[in-house]
Amino acid sequence: MSEHRDMSEHSGDPHGDLHGDVVIAGAGIAGALIATRLAAAGVRVLMLEAGPREQRADIFLRSTGTGSVDYIAPYPNLPSAPIPRIAPSDDDVIMQAGPDRFQPNYLRLVGGTTWHWGAATMRLAPDDFELKRRYGLATDWPISFSDLQGYYEDAETELGVAGPESPGGKSWLAKRYPLPPQTASYLDRRVREDTAKIGIDWVRRPLARNSLAYDGRPQCQGHANCTPICPIGAQYAAITHIEKAEALGVRLIDNANVQFIETGDGGRVTGLRFRRPDGSMARARGTLFIVAANAIETPRLLLASASERMPDGVANGSGLVGRNLMSHPSAALEISAAEPVFAGRGPQSSIVTVSGLGARRRAERSAFLIAVESRNLPAGAAMNAIDSGLLGQALEDDIRRRAVRRFQLFIHTEDLPEERNRLTLHPSRRDSAGMPVMVIDYRMNEYARHGLADAFAVTDQIAGAMGGEVLSRRILDETVHLMGTARMGTDPRKSVADADGRCHQHRNLFLAGSALFPTGGISNPTLSIAALSLRLASAVRFALSG
Repeated sequence: MSEHRDMSEHSGDPHGDLHGDVVIAGAGIAGALIATRLAAAGVRVLMLEAGPREQRADIFLRSTGTGSVDYIAPYPNLPSAPIPRIAPSDDDVIMQAGPDRFQPNYLRLVGGTTWHWGAATMRLAPDDFELKRRYGLATDWPISFSDLQGYYEDAETELGVAGPESPGGKSWLAKRYPLPPQTASYLDRRVREDTAKIGIDWVRRPLARNSLAYDGRPQCQGHANCTPICPIGAQYAAITHIEKAEALGVRLIDNANVQFIETGDGGRVTGLRFRRPDGSMARARGTLFIVAANAIETPRLLLASASERMPDGVANGSGLVGRNLMSHPSAALEISAAEPVFAGRGPQSSIVTVSGLGARRRAERSAFLIAVESRNLPAGAAMNAIDSGLLGQALEDDIRRRAVRRFQLFIHTEDLPEERNRLTLHPSRRDSAGMPVMVIDYRMNEYARHGLADAFAVTDQIAGAMGGEVLSRRILDETVHLMGTARMGTDPRKSVADADGRCHQHRNLFLAGSALFPTGGISNPTLSIAALSLRLASAVRFALSG
């Protein structure tokens, strides 16, 4: 497989089926990285993506034309590939059944959710892989940090991660990153200087955002518009690797919503059925199949593929598909400082402080991360100024005075996997694309709540050190960090896939993405998704050669 072969010669048959050596469902970061690696090795790859292709310029123009602060507003939400709404109500995709709201926030289009992510790329810490052994909590991963370290380095190179030059021996940072860290904003410098006296240890956050021109993408210009869309492409998005994959011969079919996994004798997957926007169905066949969706859509597809042969769904012999749903229980806080800090200049987030990773107290409460968010916050300033009774120029001046002193802190904590936190399928309701509506039953555990309480105490100290106060704090129910639901492990009775992502019940079916995570740590999951995907690509190449 050292030579590239033209996909067009093997893309279909007289019955209309599409073919590839490997068929990938999903064109986000996991699918894009895997497809690029396989195609570079001469593997014939077919990719299917439920959503459409979009151009950066079009997304940016839509983002400037909407008054909504909903970060999915500029992106397609099509009847053929619907996504959950952020509004706090049941919709055509998700129903809430638990005591706590769990609101997924993801995109369905070529390139996936990395179009609007924040580009935070911190590794999981070594202890994150061994919570059971070290702290008696949850479960351990079937691989260690050292097993993934080389793939972390590979992923950081592929994405172009900019990070700190001197990590100070912190195990959850790389010793060296491909790019130097982003230039510190005025807000970052003020926060670090003002809180040094109370001993808060801030570090430069690793970010997949170009501090220098890299891999054909320009240097970040500090537009502070990273979410919902980087206007110039300095921030990494998986469309980068989609384009590389297609240049290597990968065939990508957009608007192809995979809805059923076909299986044959011995659990072998024989094809993927997908639906086009006009309602017609088609089939993709291959030797190996990879589901590279997120931790919501992956279990949905596996469960929706129930049949007489697989009555509980595909890959669900353990009964764990959809269970152990995790996020990063999070909070957003608005802070007012005594002096102007001029938030909204430069990248939206570039420094963090972390507490509890590797600490003995982690057995009792979640570790947590606090990030400084550089976002303009005029709305709250305006409401406070209006409430003061001012009018005219005095009102405008007061809004400006308040706004330049405000900034945001963002907290996320560690969730623990619990089987009661799960995704199931509604027995009769269907979305606009004909797929079963998902039912989410979620309860935040006390472990995370204790971590949030400790983090709130630290944010109070930060505000005080800056001569200000915490104006508001809100525990979030919307999340883009989706994990668990199809965990990897060594025991088929207690996991869905093995350490390579190969399903225990189906030797030619692999899963990619954060659905595999046995635990979630506090690091944003995308870099770990990328590292696991590169590792999976190696396993798939080996499987094909066998």
